[in-house]
Amino acid sequence: FFKKRYEIVVILEGVIEQTGNSIQARSSYLPNEVLWGYRFVNLLNFKPSASVYKVDFSAFNAVYKVTMDNKSQKERDEEEGDEGGDGDTEDSDSKCAHTTPRTTQSSSVA
Repeated sequence: FFKKRYEIVVILEGVIEQTGNSIQARSSYLPNEVLWGYRFVNLLNFKPSASVYKVDFSAFNAVYKVTMDNKSQKERDEEEGDEGGDGDTEDSDSKCAHTTPRTTQSSSVA
């Protein structure tokens, strides 16, 4: 999969509430721009004392490495079905080994 030629295209659409105008942002990523085995750091934090959410834009490009299973989610689900589990699923973060965040420079192709 890593050696095949592909491009991931991301399209985000929304509506500006005040004006009713629609907005669209598009970006595409080539294989050398995708970090496999990494996750973005959580930017959204809740401050209970002030009852507000805070967005930490300083960590906008920060990622951390996670341990990835070589099996697809479908294969893992099929194995769980064969084991006769009770249907409870773990939180995906519990399966990840977190390490120190690092900042990367991302580039996009128009």
